[in-house]
Amino acid sequence: MAQLGLAVGTGLGLLMAVVAGFEAQGQVPGPGQGPVIKSEVQIVLLDVVVTDGNRQPVTGLRKDDFQVVEDGRPQTISFFEEHTGGTVSAVALPPAPPGVYTNYPKIKTTDSINVLLLDSLNTQAADQTYVRPQMVKYLQAALAAPTGARVAIFTLGSKLRMVQGFTADPAGLLMALTDPKPGTEAKFESQLASPSRKHSEQLACSTIRAPIGKVACEEFLAEDEGARSGDHVVMTLQAFQALARYLAQFPGRKNVMWVSGSFPLSFFPETNPRGVPRKEYRSEIRQTADLLTADQVAVYPISGTGLTGEENTQSDNYGRPIHDGYSDRAFEQIAMETLARDTGGRAFYNTNDLANAMTEAVNSGSHYYTLTYTPANMKMDGKYRRIEVKGINGSYKLAYRRGYYAENAKFARAGDDQRKSDALVPLMAFGMPDFEQILFKVQLAKVKPVSDGSRAGSNTELRGPLVRYSLDFAISVQDLRLENSVDGVRHGNIEVMVVAYDRDGTLLNAFRKTSEIVLDPKAYLEVMQVGLQTHREIDAPEGEALLRTGIYDLSSGKAGTLGTWVGGQR
Repeated sequence: MAQLGLAVGTGLGLLMAVVAGFEAQGQVPGPGQGPVIKSEVQIVLLDVVVTDGNRQPVTGLRKDDFQVVEDGRPQTISFFEEHTGGTVSAVALPPAPPGVYTNYPKIKTTDSINVLLLDSLNTQAADQTYVRPQMVKYLQAALAAPTGARVAIFTLGSKLRMVQGFTADPAGLLMALTDPKPGTEAKFESQLASPSRKHSEQLACSTIRAPIGKVACEEFLAEDEGARSGDHVVMTLQAFQALARYLAQFPGRKNVMWVSGSFPLSFFPETNPRGVPRKEYRSEIRQTADLLTADQVAVYPISGTGLTGEENTQSDNYGRPIHDGYSDRAFEQIAMETLARDTGGRAFYNTNDLANAMTEAVNSGSHYYTLTYTPANMKMDGKYRRIEVKGINGSYKLAYRRGYYAENAKFARAGDDQRKSDALVPLMAFGMPDFEQILFKVQLAKVKPVSDGSRAGSNTELRGPLVRYSLDFAISVQDLRLENSVDGVRHGNIEVMVVAYDRDGTLLNAFRKTSEIVLDPKAYLEVMQVGLQTHREIDAPEGEALLRTGIYDLSSGKAGTLGTWVGGQR
């Protein structure tokens, strides 16, 4: 068997500071998960979605088919890559024994990742009841014809909350969306005044006979509405900043499908149809824009306001602004178009078929071209730079980020040393997808109840009824980089990590150790057949918990992770 020399692991305090919730600032993927662009040289990266007249992705284009202009000056494209989404093919795995789980991929995934953001903060409760069945319809269609799209579900109410982390499994997403516990059901947010409330307030003012009293009442309502609107803007900006920081851990393009009844802001004030934002919001808006730019986030606004009556009977309204008596809604739709245009997404409105809108958004967002260039203007003066991308075929429609602020050093990533020492930590965060660079199986079992005061894991302060979980790993040795010495003994080093979360993503306990691998020829032949085996234990409170397990090869920089729900119905 393998001889494992154990080194000292880190405590829970450090782990919580790096992993828990959305507090991880500026983490980047570990080695082998994508290129790292250092801030000494300014490089602008653009994701360009190209569609034809039928809104279908256009594939097979080359670098020479594109021209990039920044502030009116032509730029030289230095890097070009096409992302086609790939052909989705399911993998039939043999049935696993009870309690045995694996990170072996069940389906080929696409290059991009997708966030379904269900916004109750800016959506009336009546409209929310219409949105949810449409999202269920989309996931049911994905079950029948898997797309390989990795989707996570977030809700935005009084705060941003993750409901389901990234997965290519529509069944898991559907279960999370229909489960009432995470809070995806329709809800009324106190910051959002309902139409009936506005009507009753206006009616109350109209009943006041004294002119001065009526004016005072109307002024009070206007100030109150302004304060509520300001709350919406600030809370929405803070939510997008947190979401962008979380998404920074993933390489490639991120598509955020923002389903909302209203869109109270633009991330780039220079193109804001509502004019210059109030002074107190400018810093927050600018910071949000910088984060979305650095992290390759494209926003797809999807109107959560259903159509009724005459609007619903006009089929040619799909995707077009409403005029003639619907000025408020038309103004909202112009804001959606601006938001999508600025970030490289696409707006969806004037339709009751949100499921189809979601399908189109995911499909277009998974077929794109990545272009990079070094701008001719290298001044980091904080000014807004406008970008224009032109295609040789003028009939194609191009979606891409239309500009950026020249101040990326302000949001620089963590240094190389930190990335190397903490490469596994960001991959273990709540809601992260499973990584398959290192394949492994793990057998989970409950062992004796914890009652003797001992603790398994770094959190020695756990209280209440606890459950101890036993984890037996079988790791694919073929995925590890082992050095072969002259005597035939193979050497390597791996890190094994186990983290327990509750269903809200609160970190409960953690275990992290580095092990030296020493395999003589006989032991190596054995582990080639059965896997490199090691045993770990961790304590968690009784009830439902998510156990994230991870293996990291310190020699190659490869990682494998797996999330498994225990102690409840999932």
